Amino acid sequence: MGSLHLPSLSGHLPLQPRRLSIFLLLWITFLFLGLGDFGCTIAGIRCGAIGGYLGLLTGIDALLVAFIEVLNATAGRTVIPLGKPIVR
Repeated sequence: MGSLHLPSLSGHLPLQPRRLSIFLLLWITFLFLGLGDFGCTIAGIRCGAIGGYLGLLTGIDALLVAFIEVLNATAGRTVIPLGKPIVR
C-alpha cells in the first residue's frame, strides 16, 4: 500500500524532453545538496555550493520551458518547438 510503481506511471505521463530536462537537473541538484549535507567536496568546492548553482539552473530551465509553453499556446502554433515525447 502506498508504493508508487514506475510501470503504472508510464501510460499516464509521457516522457517529454522538456520535463526530462527539468527533472534530471532537479535530481542532480538534490544529489549534490545531499552530498553537501555530508560535507563532501569536489576539487575543493563544497557540494552544497554546487547544488545551489544547479538549483539556479533548474529554476531557469523551468522558467524557460514554462515561457515557451505559454508562448506556443498563446500564438496557437509552434513558435519554439520543445520536442516530441520520447516514450508514449
